[in-house]
Amino acid sequence: MLAISWIVIFLMAIKIIPASFTLSFVAYGASVAGLFLGLKGIMEYIRIQRSSEKKEDDKKKEGKFEDWYK
Repeated sequence: MLAISWIVIFLMAIKIIPASFTLSFVAYGASVAGLFLGLKGIMEYIRIQRSSEKKEDDKKKEGKFEDWYK
């Protein structure tokens, strides 16, 4: 989505596609939507990485307590 909007904006800037208010508004909206999708993807990636690190830390802690009780 982001790439298409940048291509359309570029083609309007070099005057291959005639710039209109509607096309400019749609291209800008697609660009902003792509930005938010990218940010959401980064946040989900960080969340998944942190949760997997937490699970690994919990497993390591469980092993330490099991050795202590023996």
